[in-house]
Amino acid sequence: MIRITDALVVEHRLLLGVFEQIENILPEITTTGEAERFAKMVKELLNRHADVEDNLVYVTLDHALDFQGKLNHLFQEHREVDFCFDNVPSAEDLPHARTLLKRALKASREHFLREERVIFPLIEQVLTNETLIELGYLWEQKQMAS
Repeated sequence: MIRITDALVVEHRLLLGVFEQIENILPEITTTGEAERFAKMVKELLNRHADVEDNLVYVTLDHALDFQGKLNHLFQEHREVDFCFDNVPSAEDLPHARTLLKRALKASREHFLREERVIFPLIEQVLTNETLIELGYLWEQKQMAS
């Protein structure tokens, strides 16, 4: 069985691979529409990931008052990342669309790093190993249902 924090790190690694592929392709795209499609695709992947974090893990920690400020900060980061991706379609030209997409990917990377260095260790301190594994099992079930 996998602990939820380990599962989320695996998802982060997969998403980072997608980011890298997009960044490699980005110089070759020729229209803002292509940048929009990449932004939409990544945002959908991130929304699925954030849904698991928000509704499976963070809701479990919501009762822990010392997490409240950190969780609010993470939710704010989720909104900021969404904002970056949402602005790609309104880019005035292709260079601007590329810049916005790069900025969104960078913000996502930084968010993942913060979660892995700060939040996930706190989750592992607060929740029992059994709970982490149970949440990992729920994560697996959610993956199979998708």
